[in-house]
Amino acid sequence: AFENNGHSQFTPRPLAHAPTHLIVVKAADMDNDGKPELITGSFHAYPPHENLARVTLWKRK
Repeated sequence: AFENNGHSQFTPRPLAHAPTHLIVVKAADMDNDGKPELITGSFHAYPPHENLARVTLWKRK
Protein backbone atom coordinates (compact mmCIF):
# COMPACT_ATOMS: atom_id res chain seq x y z
CA ALA A 1 0.00 0.00 0.00
CA PHE A 2 1.06 3.60 -0.48
CA GLU A 3 0.21 6.44 1.91
CA ASN A 4 -0.49 9.84 0.33
CA ASN A 5 0.84 12.81 2.33
CA GLY A 6 -1.72 15.15 0.72
CA HIS A 7 0.78 16.65 -1.71
CA SER A 8 0.75 13.86 -4.33
CA GLN A 9 3.75 12.20 -2.67
CA PHE A 10 3.37 8.55 -1.70
CA THR A 11 5.27 6.49 0.87
CA PRO A 12 5.22 2.67 0.68
CA ARG A 13 3.65 1.05 3.76
CA PRO A 14 3.74 -2.75 4.07
CA LEU A 15 0.43 -4.32 5.05
CA ALA A 16 1.74 -7.82 5.77
CA HIS A 17 4.31 -10.36 4.63
CA ALA A 18 1.78 -13.17 4.17
CA PRO A 19 -0.22 -14.44 2.40
CA THR A 20 1.78 -14.10 -0.79
CA HIS A 21 0.94 -14.22 -4.51
CA LEU A 22 -2.01 -11.81 -4.23
CA ILE A 23 -3.47 -11.15 -7.68
CA VAL A 24 -6.84 -9.48 -7.02
CA VAL A 25 -8.17 -7.00 -4.46
CA LYS A 26 -11.62 -5.58 -3.71
CA ALA A 27 -12.72 -3.05 -1.07
CA ALA A 28 -16.14 -3.59 0.53
CA ASP A 29 -17.86 -3.05 3.87
CA MET A 30 -18.02 -6.70 4.93
CA ASP A 31 -19.03 -6.14 8.58
CA ASN A 32 -21.49 -3.25 8.05
CA ASP A 33 -19.51 -0.79 10.19
CA GLY A 34 -19.41 1.84 7.44
CA LYS A 35 -15.69 1.32 6.74
CA PRO A 36 -14.33 -0.76 3.86
CA GLU A 37 -12.27 -3.90 4.43
CA LEU A 38 -10.00 -5.43 1.79
CA ILE A 39 -10.67 -8.84 0.27
CA THR A 40 -7.76 -10.36 -1.64
CA GLY A 41 -7.41 -13.44 -3.79
CA SER A 42 -4.24 -15.34 -4.53
CA PHE A 43 -2.86 -17.88 -6.98
CA HIS A 44 -0.01 -20.16 -5.90
CA ALA A 45 1.63 -21.44 -9.09
CA TYR A 46 5.19 -21.32 -7.74
CA PRO A 47 6.93 -21.31 -4.30
CA PRO A 48 6.93 -20.20 -1.58
CA HIS A 49 3.87 -22.18 -0.59
CA GLU A 50 3.76 -21.04 3.05
CA ASN A 51 0.66 -19.31 4.41
CA LEU A 52 -1.53 -20.30 1.48
CA ALA A 53 -4.90 -18.59 1.29
CA ARG A 54 -7.13 -18.38 -1.74
CA VAL A 55 -9.28 -15.60 -0.28
CA THR A 56 -8.29 -13.33 2.62
CA LEU A 57 -10.37 -10.72 4.44
CA TRP A 58 -8.23 -7.88 5.80
CA LYS A 59 -10.05 -6.24 8.73
CA ARG A 60 -9.21 -2.92 10.35
CA LYS A 61 -7.86 -2.95 13.89
